[in-house]
Amino acid sequence: MKTVIVSLEGVNLSHQFVVREMSILFLEDDSIRHYFFNGPKLHLTPADKRTEYYYQRFLGGLGISTHIPAAVDYGSIPGIFQSLGTRYRILCAGHIAHKFLSDKLPYADIWELQSVAGLTFPKTLRTSYCGIQHPARYCSLSKLWFMKNFVDATDIFMGE
Repeated sequence: MKTVIVSLEGVNLSHQFVVREMSILFLEDDSIRHYFFNGPKLHLTPADKRTEYYYQRFLGGLGISTHIPAAVDYGSIPGIFQSLGTRYRILCAGHIAHKFLSDKLPYADIWELQSVAGLTFPKTLRTSYCGIQHPARYCSLSKLWFMKNFVDATDIFMGE
């Protein structure tokens, strides 16, 4: 089975996870797809507004309402995932990413690397120059490269 690594970055609100940035690496040819998404129109509770403010101010992330000129519409996420379908084993990191992917692709073969292989992210990641200026720790592309190096170093799923 072919394998992809999916890295997500976004805001975890009280009622849902909102993806702002996603990176996909196809391991068979090392090709990458990197997306920024303009956030969906949501009614934010006061607690969600505080979460978004904290995320933007202190973590340097993209808020839900931050518009990115060349970003993809949020409604296109299901179509991107449908292209993966059940043809790929999907590797991700973190229970939030796993839940988000499992909700979008209920029949896919999704593996969460932190629980199945012991992946832990360091406090700092290398800068990946993804197209916007934000800390590498909150960049899906920087996380993707770290996950790729981890998969290569551990030989997880190789030779299957």
